Amino acid sequence: MSTPRKRLSAKARRELIEQAALDVFAERGYHGAAMDEDALRVAVRAGVIAVPMLAAVMLVAARQKSMGRFAISGGLRAMGWLTTAVMAACVAGMAFTAGK
Repeated sequence: MSTPRKRLSAKARRELIEQAALDVFAERGYHGAAMDEDALRVAVRAGVIAVPMLAAVMLVAARQKSMGRFAISGGLRAMGWLTTAVMAACVAGMAFTAGK
């Protein structure tokens, strides 16, 4: 049985978006802020949270003791870690781009 993915509450999501918007407005002013910058900052923050979560899922999914016969191994395990690495690289790229 899989555990349902925990989502941010609507209030937490709204606060995250508002804080990202305030950061951009403080740096560039209301008229200098672009909507895509707000979206990019929220995506970076979400990615920063998602990468460690994905790594934790991979660690648990590979444990025979906790997953029993459903534990991942071989190619599936390698693909999971590759996905985690690619996601981390994307977050790093977005963070680098957001700073420009």
